Amino acid sequence: MSTLYSNVAQSIIRDIKATHFPVGSMLPSEPELAAKYGVSRSTIRAALERLQAAGLVNRRRGAGTLVKAVQGGQRYTHSMVVVNDIMQFAGESWRDIASIGEIVADERLAPALDGRPGKKWVYMGQRRWVNGKDLPVCWTDLYIDMAFKRICDEIPTYPGLVYNLIEDEFDVCVQEIRQTIESIGVPEAIAETLDAEAHSHALRLTRRYIDTTNQPIVITISVLPADRYVSEIKLVRTP
Repeated sequence: MSTLYSNVAQSIIRDIKATHFPVGSMLPSEPELAAKYGVSRSTIRAALERLQAAGLVNRRRGAGTLVKAVQGGQRYTHSMVVVNDIMQFAGESWRDIASIGEIVADERLAPALDGRPGKKWVYMGQRRWVNGKDLPVCWTDLYIDMAFKRICDEIPTYPGLVYNLIEDEFDVCVQEIRQTIESIGVPEAIAETLDAEAHSHALRLTRRYIDTTNQPIVITISVLPADRYVSEIKLVRTP
């Protein structure tokens, strides 16, 4: 699934190739681009950052955005489309939310999130199930920035990733997803709900969904018993 800002980036690239924005010229201002493509300024900023990373434009504070090239250098990178391939389950999956509430990150929890003790989050504890499987495939601790609290009622029946729902409902754009993968034993606290043996082999996947202000808006910490998980990562060329 492509993101809104990547679609806008592709539209700008097409306009560059069609010489609507010739090489050597300055792109219109962010407000003008937002009006042209019918999106928010935050989406435009994320799209321009993608074009700059691809070597197509050069952005300088106070000087605007210069069109440098029609085609950027070819290099492989992780695309945002990878996110939908990171956690692959063999069949349709759904959530089973066990608990929901508001929490304040204390000194113990804060380092696992964004390192800010005292920050409030909406918390959801959930299992993920797959059609045809008798056991849950993972347990996920889901933390959502309080600014997006009102989407919580939609999450139990929403089939996609939570960050996509936030992008659809709010004027925000996730420009980066930072993921760490660790080998752990299944924690005793969730072994029974996963129907797994405590301390048996598992993976812990932590993902931080970063917006254009470089702040995490969603953080997920998932525990997947080793025999219930497949990882697939696709590399694509940047535009």
